This record gives sequence, C-alpha cells and structure tokens, in this order.
Amino acid sequence: ASNATSRYNTGAFNDSAPVFVTPSREDVLVGTRLHSLYLSGMNRFVDFHQGNRRWRRSIDGRGVPGLSSFWMDAMASSIVERQLKEGRFLYQSREDGRFVEMPKVEGRRFTRRALVASSVPLLAELDRTVSFMISHLLFESVLRDTPLCKVAAGNLELLRERMFGEVSDRAVPLNNRVRRRRRPMF
Repeated sequence: ASNATSRYNTGAFNDSAPVFVTPSREDVLVGTRLHSLYLSGMNRFVDFHQGNRRWRRSIDGRGVPGLSSFWMDAMASSIVERQLKEGRFLYQSREDGRFVEMPKVEGRRFTRRALVASSVPLLAELDRTVSFMISHLLFESVLRDTPLCKVAAGNLELLRERMFGEVSDRAVPLNNRVRRRRRPMF
C-alpha cells in the first residue's frame, strides 16, 4: 500500500529521484493536476495533445463489456507496444506539473483502465469521481499537507485499483488494518 501511495503522491515510480522530461507530440500525457469540479473546462486538457488523441483512437471501440481480464491485458499490451514505437507514456508530477517517463507496466495499467472504462460508462464516471476526490484532498483541502490526506488519497487509489480489477479483494484490505481474532476473556 505504501508503494502505491508514494507512487501516486510523488509522481515517481521508483525510490530514486524522478527524472523530468520534456513531452513531444508523439507522447501520451497522463495528467494528474487538472481534475477539479471548479475547473471543468480544463479537466481533460491533456486529452487534446496529439499523442493522446492518437492513443485514444486506438482504444475507442475496443473495450467490450464482459471481456475477460486476459483479453483486456492482451489488448492493452498491444496498444502500449504500438505507442512505444512512436512515443512514450509520461506522468505529470503532482508537485510541480513536470512530466516523468512511466514504466511500461504503468503504461499498460493506464491503457487497460481506459479500455475497461470505455466499455463500462458507470466505471468511467466512478473513476472520474475518484479523481475529483483525490484532487480535492491533495490540492483544495484545508488539510492538504497532512499525512491524513496522503493516506486517504492512497486509499482512494487502492479503491480505484479494485474497481478496475487490478487487486484481488483478499490481497489488500481497504482499511489497511490487520484483523485479529478475539481471544476469550476467561
């Protein structure tokens, strides 16, 4: 859980310092700072980047409701491989808005989520709502710099992983507490 929390809060995908890169026209940009109910005109700003439009065209119409996880993973891998021949997947740092190159695994996860969301509109709306909640916690909340907000944002990311079938329910408890059996008092 702490790995997921730190990855999404810092914009880094490993323990070393992030290496910031300049986006090109062929890159797919994954924005993290423009999810707000108050900036609705900007929420999908990076979707109009040329690389994002090309990537989105490769996803549109391919998500099929009820398709097995195996086939969704295979489709996501194919789309990612095609994208990596022309550009990169870049993730926006939440602290300052600069971009970090995403590992191939994270690009596949992002693509798989887009495929699943395109096949289930309710899931797409839930994902959008979770993005609003995370953004509110990290940028708009009075408590934004507290550990409580960072833990809550991490738990929302875990919820998102469950929504998209990336984590089994038994693997990570949502409340992160270890359940202990009660011993008899006698």
